[in-house]
Amino acid sequence: MATSRKFVNVCAVWGVTLGVLFFWPESMAATPTNLLELRSVTVKNHSLYRPGDKKVDLGAEPENVVFNFGFITNASRSPVRLSCKLDGVDQDWNMGGGGEMGLVVRFYNQADDIMSHVRFTVHDESPGWQHSIEKSPFTHRREILMVPPGAAKLMIVLSSAGPQSAEGIYLLTGLSVMESRLGGENKTLIAFPERQPGGTLQTNPPLEFWQRDGTSPTMARMLEVGPAPRVPALAICDDDPIGHAEWHNAINLSPVVTPGDQLVVEWNEMYSIGDSAMHYVPYGSLAPGKYTFRVAEMDLYGNFIGGSFTLPVLVPVPFWRTIWFWSLMGTCGLVFMVGTWRYAVWMGVRREIHELAKQRLLEQERLRIARDIHDDLGARATQISLVSTMALNRTGDPLKMHEELTRIAQLSRELVTSLYETLWAVNPENDHLNALGNFLFQIVNESCERSSCRCRSH
Repeated sequence: MATSRKFVNVCAVWGVTLGVLFFWPESMAATPTNLLELRSVTVKNHSLYRPGDKKVDLGAEPENVVFNFGFITNASRSPVRLSCKLDGVDQDWNMGGGGEMGLVVRFYNQADDIMSHVRFTVHDESPGWQHSIEKSPFTHRREILMVPPGAAKLMIVLSSAGPQSAEGIYLLTGLSVMESRLGGENKTLIAFPERQPGGTLQTNPPLEFWQRDGTSPTMARMLEVGPAPRVPALAICDDDPIGHAEWHNAINLSPVVTPGDQLVVEWNEMYSIGDSAMHYVPYGSLAPGKYTFRVAEMDLYGNFIGGSFTLPVLVPVPFWRTIWFWSLMGTCGLVFMVGTWRYAVWMGVRREIHELAKQRLLEQERLRIARDIHDDLGARATQISLVSTMALNRTGDPLKMHEELTRIAQLSRELVTSLYETLWAVNPENDHLNALGNFLFQIVNESCERSSCRCRSH
């Protein structure tokens, strides 16, 4: 019986578990802790990212790269401080350069109208900041300024009223405002904290002197920092993205100043300041490589809280810088050089073949001329021999003998001329146009001389 009840209880537990897993309404599901999202990534105003993408490829040699991010639309709360970082480019987290706080020196006239003011702003984090006011050191500052004409009163303001989106913490202690007159003694106008008789520091400055102000005055707080004895400090703990807070001395208790006097303002400060309105970060250009873009939320002290967003970013190497591209270019260059060399060799062979063909034609022409010479000269010599024999047979007839001798002389001249023309034609030195022209002019001149004709060559 006990075993049966145990089996029933186990089945009931498993049934309830399965029911919760499969039939739990979505409205009762846990709210996601990551409230950050990347909204867009643009390169030269061209969007390359769609919500839900696991990575983004910026293309080769991207310029004017902008990452746009923020809280999701239906977030249950506003961010305290946002920071981002592009691994491989940024050494530290980028907390936005728009957030700033600082100390303000205001000058009033007798009618309590503001004459002028001087701001000494701070942003990001103070030197040596350790994300805690207990572990971080104060930084000493000293500024000198002149009292402007018409000024009668002085007000010191510790304010977070830079941009309203400036959020973080700013602490001030060891404040001293001294008036220095030419030829006179230095006069302390304001000191915080004040020293009581016996050398002890006043830990609770009078509220009638230091007053809170701003749209959210409760963010102006009085803190004690450092080891014992702890030191009082004026603090602005701004966690309101649309408000600001101030500490300042009461106008009715403002110290009197004299125009032209020199003021020496000294104080110690520590701070960690960000920007809740930081929603984008630009980069001029990115080198080829793999990057990771990160977005995170911080608290007032610069500690990471809540969720974060991470996106792999790829900037590929331009194809003209890749190994395969240069390998292809080298192969193409080698093929081009080999092809050029083979073409030059082929053209050289063609020229040699052409020259050989010309020489063959010349040899054939010379052989033809040689055959013509042999035939023509042989015929002419035979004719001269026959005419000479006939002339010898006509010794008894002087007139006939004279005619035969005249014919022999004519045939001899023709033979010499033909032999000269043949020798000129077979001479390689005459294988050009100028030699041909000179030869023709010579023949024409000789012909004209025989016929007693006048001629002129041009």
